[in-house]
Amino acid sequence: MSDRSGSRPGGRSARVRSAVLDAADRLVALDTHAITVRALSVLSGVSEPTIYRRWRSADGVVLDAAQRYLSEALPLRATGNLDRDVRRWAESVQRGFGSPLGRIFVPTLARVGPGGRGQVGARAFAAERLKQIDDLLLADGAPGWLTPDRLFDKVVAPLYARQLFGMPTTLKLARGLAAEALTPPS
Repeated sequence: MSDRSGSRPGGRSARVRSAVLDAADRLVALDTHAITVRALSVLSGVSEPTIYRRWRSADGVVLDAAQRYLSEALPLRATGNLDRDVRRWAESVQRGFGSPLGRIFVPTLARVGPGGRGQVGARAFAAERLKQIDDLLLADGAPGWLTPDRLFDKVVAPLYARQLFGMPTTLKLARGLAAEALTPPS
């Protein structure tokens, strides 16, 4: 998620964001119960009021850290081969659940809810990812019936639901969901 404060890239606001999100990554790797605004403040060197003002809660920080992780570690890249790109994207969603951040992401998303608390609520998070999916579809020349919403419904929703309910996901499942999403509706 980009910083919407209007500040310069690389300025103080970017340094604060980076320090807090780096702290979140370290805390997630240690213990998910350790993620509090106080712990984020101590580890990042950023004051608690600044964290509350920007993210409103530790959950808001986790969602922002997840957005950064998705953008950096699991980017959506268009290669011109729609089938391969959608399959790779579905695989990356499934693989993402294996990271420390990925394991707590879906429960955090459920806790925060659609409105969110802070700059990165569930709806804002989804909107950002849907835009990235749309960009991929446009770059790959997808047919008009293949929309970001269709991919979200056919790929993301089942994988996230299974994660939320503690059900296993596999690369085979992710590939099958991608293939189904790419099948034209009848």
